Amino acid sequence: MLPRLLSLACALCVGVAPPATANAVRAEVWLQQYGYLPPVVAKAQGLRSSKSVVTAIEAMQRFYGLTVTGTVDSNTIAAMSRPRCGVPDKFGPELKTNLRRKRYAVQGLKWDKSEITFSAIPLTFREIPYDQIRDQVDRYADIMLSFSEGFHGDSTPFDGEGGFLAHAYFPGHNIGGDTHFDLSEPWTVGGNVDQGGIQTIYGTKSGGPPPPPRPTKPWVPEEPVQGPDVCEGHFDTIAVLRGEMFVFKDKWLWRVRNNKVLPGYPMPIGHFWKGLPSNINAAYERDDGKFVFFKGDRYWEFSESSMSKDSPKSLKDLGSGLPRDKMDAALFYTPTGQTYFFRGTKYYRFNEQSQTVDKDYPKPISMWSGAPDNIKAAIMSEDGSYTYFYKANKYWKFNNQYMKVQAGYPKSVLSDWMGCEGEEPKRGRGGEEEVLIIEVDGSEGGAGPAAVVLPLLLLLLVVLTLGALLFFRKYGTPRRLLYCQRSLLDKV
Repeated sequence: MLPRLLSLACALCVGVAPPATANAVRAEVWLQQYGYLPPVVAKAQGLRSSKSVVTAIEAMQRFYGLTVTGTVDSNTIAAMSRPRCGVPDKFGPELKTNLRRKRYAVQGLKWDKSEITFSAIPLTFREIPYDQIRDQVDRYADIMLSFSEGFHGDSTPFDGEGGFLAHAYFPGHNIGGDTHFDLSEPWTVGGNVDQGGIQTIYGTKSGGPPPPPRPTKPWVPEEPVQGPDVCEGHFDTIAVLRGEMFVFKDKWLWRVRNNKVLPGYPMPIGHFWKGLPSNINAAYERDDGKFVFFKGDRYWEFSESSMSKDSPKSLKDLGSGLPRDKMDAALFYTPTGQTYFFRGTKYYRFNEQSQTVDKDYPKPISMWSGAPDNIKAAIMSEDGSYTYFYKANKYWKFNNQYMKVQAGYPKSVLSDWMGCEGEEPKRGRGGEEEVLIIEVDGSEGGAGPAAVVLPLLLLLLVVLTLGALLFFRKYGTPRRLLYCQRSLLDKV
């Protein structure tokens, strides 16, 4: 690798400001990314000639209207550093014109139908007047416009503000026709550049009279569907995927960075992972980089945002010795490189290679000293020093070295992780009626139980007396009472 870099630096050093090697490597990566150099085969890393690099630089300089020097000079570096489209400048072996006069590409496929549907993510069809799209709309439109940051479900993550701005895919099925924009960039609307590119491919509108419009029902704007407030808490589970926290509740998910929910969330789970159901129980990132989600007695596998063809699967297919009904939490334990599953009061150490539970497992969760039973999630800290257990809006910080929960826990997930103001969850927008319970304290100035018992006894005596009077009046005095009365009179 070092001789290759030295030869490349020598070929490009004329007129290049130091550091020449860094600029040369950066230029070669840029030329390969945007189509001026073919992709490098891993086994042929040192076989690219300096002449091919110089030829690529000259082609790039002609394309950008720069002075053709074949070297990585300051103007070339400046041109490579400007924000641009993520689509390569060159398609195959053909060269474009000497000057970059157009901001769109007309190579490749085109739509073979005249009725095209579109949608914007994270927006939904509710933001688009229904009379602007066809009557029967598929769940996913032909053209999906998405605004994302970093990893967003394909093989080309965005690089933040500056750099390349967006990329698109030629018309076709699945991801074909989709356009991805870097959310970090300052976007504007307007302009007719795109219209010119479309007319170049499909031609201009014919001059004939437009067809009569189809009768449609008047569009009534609907209230936008808003997800729950993250500060309401009571999450289904929490997972760390690609080093980023994802919080799941019902059909919604939040992305959290630096104890703050990202703008545009919550988002429906299906917008991020198509085919994944709502109310999932657990999720984790497997050692091979795949995402695994659990709900009930089934689980789903995803590579980035693409669901595996055989998903969902039954838990019994995951491996022997594991629970068959449900998983409460799943954790890839980075200190040892092992997978742990939690269910109820027990946990299982699982071997991903043999797909079996290790010997002497399951064990009680009490082995994780201080951790609660029936947890909702288990995640690792970034450095692998701590394990966090989540349950009922609280979390426990477990020290992986001393094998116990640290003092002062549990603490509030809402205030510490979600950036909420208070530790207690907010009431939902639907709201339940508030019940006030007033407790009467009889310890000060009251008569205690006697104040209740005595009135009841008096009331009982009054009722019995009235009953006796009514009985004697109707049936007369009993003989035994009369006899007793005579005998007493005789004695008197």
